Amino acid sequence: MILYARLMTLAMISAAIILSGCSNNRAKNFLGSGTLEASEVTLSSLLAGRLETVTITEGDSVLDDQILAVLDTSKLAAQLAQQEAAMQELEVSRRIATNAVAQTRTLAGNVASNLERQKNLLKTGSSTQQIVDDLETQAETASLRISSAQDQIAVLQAKQTQLQAALELIKLQLRDAVIRSPLAGTVLEKYVSTGEIVSPGSAVVKLADLKSMWIRIYLAEGDMGLISLNQSVQVRVDALPDHPFTGRVTWISPKAEFTPRNIQTRKSRADLVFAVKVEFENLMGRAAIGMPADVILP
Repeated sequence: MILYARLMTLAMISAAIILSGCSNNRAKNFLGSGTLEASEVTLSSLLAGRLETVTITEGDSVLDDQILAVLDTSKLAAQLAQQEAAMQELEVSRRIATNAVAQTRTLAGNVASNLERQKNLLKTGSSTQQIVDDLETQAETASLRISSAQDQIAVLQAKQTQLQAALELIKLQLRDAVIRSPLAGTVLEKYVSTGEIVSPGSAVVKLADLKSMWIRIYLAEGDMGLISLNQSVQVRVDALPDHPFTGRVTWISPKAEFTPRNIQTRKSRADLVFAVKVEFENLMGRAAIGMPADVILP
């Protein structure tokens, strides 16, 4: 029994020494603490209308460009059909005006030829001044008709430009009626449901890219020499003690700031600190936004 007790005592002492060594090593390598964050985006409706479908719910994983919600577009579809019909009608009017210009030019050419011939005949006494005067009047009338028809074509061209702009606007609104995900991520919050009426700027859903997360820590000036941009560090999440993450320093603040509240640094007594951003890949999805974590030198 005495031997057993001595062995147990030695084991406990050894364990204490090991734990003490680990604790001292952690304190030596510890850079700072913070909470995990991820890139978040809140999608809003660009149009006013009734939500015809909302295809997602909170916690869903979504793909880049995936449809998340669709507004009722029946009115827009009717407006589009109306504008397309007006465009077809205008195109017919433009063809008629173009044909009118061609016909009038042909007529004007015939009148000009006849006028030239009658002027030559007038010199020989084979024609009269009246005939020449009438042909000159016809030539002037044809010229005015050509000018008028050309003006009509210009008006129709301007109207076509207006109609085309209106068509593009309606098509843009039809695209805006379909709310798509700008990234591959996770639905954090859903603010609306099918059938609800939304207005421009109304929040529809909040997404986050949880595959790539980051943590912000704060270092005192004396500790800035411990890190550099793109340096590899370790992120240890309190809730995942057996799953440390390999992180990378992606940003170091160029200016100091006063120590934020509830932020632990190596020298918490320092008044001024520098913010440091560390990013890491959360490919297995174990880490979550808001989890407390430490950044450790490897």
